[in-house]
Amino acid sequence: SGPRARYAPEKVRRLEDAGARFVGRGGSYALLSALLARGESCWLAIDTAATKHGRVMELAGRPTRLSTGIAALARDTGATILPAHAWRAGSSPVAALGEPVDPRAFDSDELLQDHLLDVANATILARPEQIMPDLTLTIEWSGAVPKEKPEG
Repeated sequence: SGPRARYAPEKVRRLEDAGARFVGRGGSYALLSALLARGESCWLAIDTAATKHGRVMELAGRPTRLSTGIAALARDTGATILPAHAWRAGSSPVAALGEPVDPRAFDSDELLQDHLLDVANATILARPEQIMPDLTLTIEWSGAVPKEKPEG
């Protein structure tokens, strides 16, 4: 209940009203792969927590189990990744596009994911005030944050 319970459905409705198509997380790999193969653009979040599968990595200085889907999709389809970042400046939204990333330049999904996370962390840590205070709690509740720090 409350505003958080209404936010996600409202966000999806507004995106679809604007002509976007929302694809949920579960079992979406084949559909996203097909969309990329036909030249569609897909907006995927690098900070999506994985509850069972994924890699434990540092996100904004905290260990988090992250989904590996973006790197795998890009390397499997050859789709170029265009990092995009959004934040707020006062009451105004701000967005920036990063340099395109060619997945063929990386020898493994892990190396590509490491690079993408480095790009995301640089943006996130440059604006620590933008980190949602409840993000860590949400990830912990999902069981995605391991008790131990990642090796390395």
